[in-house]
This record gives sequence, C-alpha cells and structure tokens, in this order.
Amino acid sequence: MGLKNLEDFTNLSLSGRYRKDSSKKNKKGQPLNYWISEKDDYICPDQSVVNTESMWRFLEDIQNDFASRANWCISSEIEESPLVQLNMENTYYSHPGEKVFISIQQQKNVEYT
Repeated sequence: MGLKNLEDFTNLSLSGRYRKDSSKKNKKGQPLNYWISEKDDYICPDQSVVNTESMWRFLEDIQNDFASRANWCISSEIEESPLVQLNMENTYYSHPGEKVFISIQQQKNVEYT
C-alpha cells in the first residue's frame, strides 16, 4: 500500500487514493492535471458504514504520527528519526484480498549528515 503512490496517484496511500478528473479544463479548453479523492466505505468504531474519502481509514494513524512529530519538536532529548530498510523487493503486485507480508528493519549506528 502506498509504496508507489507518487508514481501512480490511483494507488492507495496514507493520503488516500485519487483519480484524474478530465472534466476540468483551462480557459483554452485544455484538460487540467486535476485529481480528486476517491470515496471508500469506512467502518466506524460503532460499526456504522460511511462512504467518505479514501484516506479516512488512516486518520487515527495520521493524527498519531503528527502528535509524535510535535512531541519530537519540543523534546529535550534530541533523537534522529529511525532509518528503515526494506528487506525485500520494493515492487510487489498483489490481488484483492491477498495477504501481503512486509519485512523491514531499523538500521543501527546510522550517521546523519
């Protein structure tokens, strides 16, 4: 999920899944490079289903990430963010419903310049 979303915005990522809207045109009638968020079904904690933007399922993770970054900014203990290494090919194609296992590790003794 999301590993190649900068190459193809239709891939799902933490910022959602997008599709190009070819109905948007400039004053000369030329199509614009305009993308809109896709809608997905989201199951709420109370088990109700809402059809909303595709990034909605990641909202709690996004908020937790932001809170961690904010805490890092005011922490008296300065630490570098971890450098993570993928232990497999960085391109993997899967089918809907297929379980995908990702292997990563944090690199130790990294010198940041």
